[in-house]
Parts: sequence; C-alpha cells; structure tokens
Amino acid sequence: PQFEGLELNEILSTVCDLNRVPKRFIEAIENGDTIDCANFVGETPTIKRRLYSIASCQKKEKTVNILIAMHDFKNSDGEVMSGLTSDFVRHLPIGETIQGYFSKSDEQMALPKDPTLPLVLISAGSGFAPFGSFIEERANQARQGIYVGPIHLFHGCRYKEQDFLDTLLKDASQVLSIVTYRAYSRSDIAVETVENGPSVLPIKGCLLTRRVIKGYVQQLIAAESGLIAEGARGGAYFYTCGGNAVVAAVKDTLNNALMEHQSGTLQKLVEVCRFQEEKFG
Repeated sequence: PQFEGLELNEILSTVCDLNRVPKRFIEAIENGDTIDCANFVGETPTIKRRLYSIASCQKKEKTVNILIAMHDFKNSDGEVMSGLTSDFVRHLPIGETIQGYFSKSDEQMALPKDPTLPLVLISAGSGFAPFGSFIEERANQARQGIYVGPIHLFHGCRYKEQDFLDTLLKDASQVLSIVTYRAYSRSDIAVETVENGPSVLPIKGCLLTRRVIKGYVQQLIAAESGLIAEGARGGAYFYTCGGNAVVAAVKDTLNNALMEHQSGTLQKLVEVCRFQEEKFG
C-alpha cells in the first residue's frame, strides 16, 4: 500500500535498495527465469534515508556544506560494490537538482557562548562534518577581531591518503590556532611520531600536527591524557562525533583520562554541557 501509485520502474529506482537484492532473485534473473514482481519488491530491502550533519555555519546566501564519505564494500560474492547514496552523489553533474529536507537532530551540539574557551573536537571519518561548522564559525569571529581560543582536533580515519584535514582546515588556519592529532587504523605507519612545536601557541595563524599514530582516535586520547585533563581544568568544551562504537570508546577513554589525572569525570562535564556528542550508524 505504501507504494500505491508508483510505476514499477519508479519503485526499482527510488524505493528498492538494489545493492541488497536477495540472492535467489539474482540467480533467477541470471538464469532468465520469471520472478514475481510483488515478491521482489516485498523482499528486497528498501532504501533507508541518509542523514548528514551540516558542515558549515549559517550564511547569508542560504547555502550549506555536507560531508559525504565514499563507501565501497564487498558483497557476499566478493564483488566490490559502491554505497548507494554516496555513489549517486559522486556521479551527479555539477548544477544538478536533487530533493532533500532539513531535520532537527535529537543530539544538538552548540559552541560555548564565550569564544575564548578552548575546544577539543574528537571525530572519526565523516564524523568531522559538524566540526567543519564550528571551525568556520570561530574563523568568522576571528576575522571580526574577536579573540578566540585554540582548537585541538583529534581525528581518525583508515588511511593517511584519505586524510583531507589539511585541505579542509587551510582557510581557517590563517586566523585560528589549530592543533591536530591524527590516527590511521590501516596505514602502515611504523612508529608513532610526535611534533612538540611551541609550548605556547600563537593567537592565530597556526596549523600544527602534534601527534600521528597507527591506531584509533581513542588511542590518541589516551596518549594525550595530560592535555585532556588540562583542558578540563581550563574550561575547554569537548565534542565528539562518529559511529556508535567510536563515540562509546571515546567516552570511556575520556573518562579514564580525566580520572587518571584527578580532573573530575565525564559525567561532570555532561552536566554542565561541556561534553556534547553526535553519533550515527
């Protein structure tokens, strides 16, 4: 009933997830057998809605940026498949119009009212998206002559070749003080590297990568537990965004770091809105 009024080709192109067609239908089609359309539509998973965090601050021109990770995977037969929505967007011609909508998230993150307070941003993969808006907003404040606090960005991704932080942060780093800590889970990085840099960061115009490891973003937090504790004592606001498992691991590691250095608990930060999260998947 929910598909009433749609032609079969419309159902196949906009409702059915053709990346996940049951194997028995694929075999029937390959053998040239007849299949029942009602059964095919009823048993093939439907396309789930894709929600993306806005990766830019509010603009007068009423445009938004979104960050979409390209998703390639192997099916049960070992064939390389592309994510349905990410591949669709990847092949859209520039200027094409598509339909979408804005939805208010149940997990809303907001910058502190005081722009001088430091930010500790923790993300993995496309979890960087909402932090793009935070960094852009702080950069706009700095360009207006407002003093803004430093930003410490912990980020994890699979391969170093897929790390585009330098490009994404290039403009903002002209007016902001940004320190990054990066973890690559699958790149072959033989040893952990540490760049000490200046002990006191310049007020603006700094993009420094202080630590790079082979591993996961929560391991970065553990390695920088002293910084985490110092930030908590100094009024920093903590934010994390990523998949459910990543966010859970980040929260556990943050809490351990705080307790290790006798700097309170994560729950204390949550109670005063100094720890905020957004998760997906």
